[in-house]
Amino acid sequence: MKRFDLMQNVSIIVPAHNEEANIPNLVQQLHRYQPGAEIIIVDDHSTDKTAEVVKKLEKKYEFLRLIKKKGPKGKTTALLQGFTAAKGEIIGMIDADLQYPPSAIPKMVKLIREGKADLVIGKRIFKDPNLFRRFLSLGFTWFFGKFLLGIPATDIQSGEKVFRKEILDDVDVKARRWGFDVEFLFKAKQAGYGIAEVPIVFSERKAGMTKINVVNTIIDLTATALRLFVFRR
Repeated sequence: MKRFDLMQNVSIIVPAHNEEANIPNLVQQLHRYQPGAEIIIVDDHSTDKTAEVVKKLEKKYEFLRLIKKKGPKGKTTALLQGFTAAKGEIIGMIDADLQYPPSAIPKMVKLIREGKADLVIGKRIFKDPNLFRRFLSLGFTWFFGKFLLGIPATDIQSGEKVFRKEILDDVDVKARRWGFDVEFLFKAKQAGYGIAEVPIVFSERKAGMTKINVVNTIIDLTATALRLFVFRR
C-alpha cells in the first residue's frame, strides 16, 4: 500500500475528461514542483485512454491515484469526489489541459502555510488568444463576483486554486456543473476565510479539445450567481 507523505500534507485534485495527451506532462510537472504531494486524477467519464495512461503512471509516481468518476458528468462533482478522497490538509486543484502552470502551486501553498491566506487563487494573465473567453471571464468576475456577491478576487473562475481542507467543512456547494468556483469563493468569504491571489500565465491549449459549451456554461454560472445573490446561501 502506498504511504502518503505526511510531512508534505498536500493533495492536488485534477478533474480530467479525455486528456490522455496532457496527463503525462501534467503529472511530471506536479511531481517536479510539489514533490511528495498526493496527486488525484478524477477521470470524468473519459472515452479515450485517460484512465489507462494514469494507471501506467501510478507505477512510476508513488503518490499518484486514479478515481473513476461516479454519477453524471460534470467538473464540480468531479472536484467534490476528489476533495472527499484527499488525505492532505492543504488541497490544490488544477485543470488537466496544461493551460494552468503547475509551477505556481508551491508559492500558493507557501502563502497558506505562512498564514497569509486560507484560499489562494491563480489570477490569470492571458496568453490564450481567445478574446471572447477573456471577455466572458472578466465580465462574469466583475459583474457577478464583485458587484453582486462582493467576492474579494479579480479572477473567480480560475481553474487553479489552493486552500485549507477545513474550508470544505464550512462550505456546502450545491452547484453540480460549472458553478463551483463562484459558490465556493462566496461561501468561503461568508465563513470568514481569507482569500488571496497569485498571478499566473494562462496559456493556449496545445493538445486535446476544450470541453466548455459556452452557452450552457453562461446559463449555469448565471443561475448559480443569482441563486447566491437572492438567497445568500
